[in-house]
Amino acid sequence: MKQETVLSLVLVAACIIAVTQAEWNQAARDHILKVHNDYRRNEGGCQMNELVYDMDLETQAKTWAHGCVFEHEMIAGRGENLAYDTSMLAEEKLIDDSAQRWFDEKKDYSTGMENCGKACHFTQLVWDKTEKVGCYSYRCPTLTTPSGSAKNGWYLVCFYTPGGNMAGEDPYQTQCDAPCRNGQSLVNGLCQGQAIIPCVDVDENCDYYQGMGFCTGDYAQFMAENCRKKCNLC
Repeated sequence: MKQETVLSLVLVAACIIAVTQAEWNQAARDHILKVHNDYRRNEGGCQMNELVYDMDLETQAKTWAHGCVFEHEMIAGRGENLAYDTSMLAEEKLIDDSAQRWFDEKKDYSTGMENCGKACHFTQLVWDKTEKVGCYSYRCPTLTTPSGSAKNGWYLVCFYTPGGNMAGEDPYQTQCDAPCRNGQSLVNGLCQGQAIIPCVDVDENCDYYQGMGFCTGDYAQFMAENCRKKCNLC
């Protein structure tokens, strides 16, 4: 085999490895955070939190992305958005296209729906009470998807806390008593800072829920929002 041919094969292999193992970096973090907050700001909801980036959530997202299986992990209290692509576009373009697909699910959502239905990526993207996001993308040698296997599939995982998509709740409101919750400041259309949540029970069934053990487990997020006093969270 000619030396030039060997060199070409080595370079091709090196390029494939580089594509597969490219690391998520600060530029990607900054971009995906901006994309999230731009969509949230443009929805025009009141009391919409500005998301901050969370490295713990990124670590969790990295672990899930490296599994290279396109499916939701479904951890209580944490939201998830997933996307994949088989093209070799630049990272920012792949992020932009993924977020656009999430947002495009808005057409499948109507105010007052019992659950998010086919629009769960959209509703999580603009869920007003969500505070933190952490993401990770990975170019999987083989990505398992619902439609089969994809070679060199780009896999994006974003995790959120508190998670959205609570049954019977809309992702945000357009009319509120104040633009932001107590303790927050409105900055460029989004609410910054930690909200001061009153130490009260807002659901009339908190006694029953607490007795059923709902303060922990799958219902902990609902209880944190609706039965803070009964669950001794304040």
